[in-house]
Amino acid sequence: TYSATKFAVVGLTDTLALEYAGTGIDFTCVMPGLANTELAAGVAEHWLLRNVDPAEIADAIIDAVRHRRRHVHIPKRLGPINTLHAALPTTITTPPTTTPKHIWEIWEALWLLTAIRRF
Repeated sequence: TYSATKFAVVGLTDTLALEYAGTGIDFTCVMPGLANTELAAGVAEHWLLRNVDPAEIADAIIDAVRHRRRHVHIPKRLGPINTLHAALPTTITTPPTTTPKHIWEIWEALWLLTAIRRF
């Protein structure tokens, strides 16, 4: 449900932006990685994607509003990763349920490295 909720927020933001285009009302969708808050306490950083501080998220929101950006990824390297992930068919982005965990971790690392190298 977490991923579905995030997908819904992005879709709602994009839809509202289209419906209100030309009215002077802008919409920004903020997509942070794991934030260093109590919710993430005890969660180890991913070796390819660092956790972000709440102040960094706040600064990115202020910058996005000033520059009327529709989408904001924090850290910025999440943008190309999300774009690549969205472009790939689900057969590539979703591993089979029979895949051993260590094979999935290797696959995920290779996928992220490919996305980051393009960034």
